[in-house]
Amino acid sequence: MNPGAPTTTGEPLLAAAAHLGDVDGVLFDLDGVIYAGPEVVPGAHETLTRLAEAGIAYGFVTNNGSRSAADIAAQIRSYGLPAEADQVTTSAQVAARALAAEFPAAAPILAIGSPALADCLRDNGLNPIAADSAETPVAVVQGFHRELNWYDLAAACEAIRAGAAYWATNRDISMPTDRGPMPGNGSFVRIVETITEVTPTVTGKPSALMISSAAAAIGVRRPLMIGDRLDTDIAGGKAAGYPTALVLTGIHQVDDVEAAEPGSRPDLILTRLPELFRPATDSQENP
Repeated sequence: MNPGAPTTTGEPLLAAAAHLGDVDGVLFDLDGVIYAGPEVVPGAHETLTRLAEAGIAYGFVTNNGSRSAADIAAQIRSYGLPAEADQVTTSAQVAARALAAEFPAAAPILAIGSPALADCLRDNGLNPIAADSAETPVAVVQGFHRELNWYDLAAACEAIRAGAAYWATNRDISMPTDRGPMPGNGSFVRIVETITEVTPTVTGKPSALMISSAAAAIGVRRPLMIGDRLDTDIAGGKAAGYPTALVLTGIHQVDDVEAAEPGSRPDLILTRLPELFRPATDSQENP
């Protein structure tokens, strides 16, 4: 179904986005948009169910590269929400595909991160190696892992100083936990970057590659990117050239939008996700 096609009421299904032109699908950030810790964000179930029933393509975009797309989809389903692995795009997947395009098959890549990151590299024909490997890596890719240690960081620094390319799945300084914000991948990237004085190529949000990869994964050309952060979700959507919507169930709020540069503001503000299905008011449009 075309999201702009009229419903029985005469309004397009994604009525709030009607003024944004040809929107052919929806991309969602996860934390703060679909779920918040152990709880489903109010309105998420209704929204995903309506999209699924209408046959509108939708997907999920996450900077979390520490788990596989299948594991993340299973988590989403555990909330009673419709999701499949091929609807999930992680920063580790995007990094692995980009590295595979840059280096020859079976190239040794020092994988500083979780087993899911190594699996992504392997799935894309590369050879992930660990910090204690005797092989010389052509690149280092750094992703989040709760068991990251000093030896991993030291091996990354040594390889980069020896000439290996430096890549990172994301620069998120913090990550939400049930104990409050805790160090995210970006905190550890800063350590390696400071020691080596080398800036990594980053594949996660707000990179255009991350968002366009997610769009390609669900077979759409111009999705509406919905998130709760201006600096990752909205910035990434804009970098990819897609319309954007900020939902006020997570990090950033209206005062953050008002304080942002005009070019960094979303095209639409939603108090809750189901507002997608109602015509936008003046206060929601082009804030």
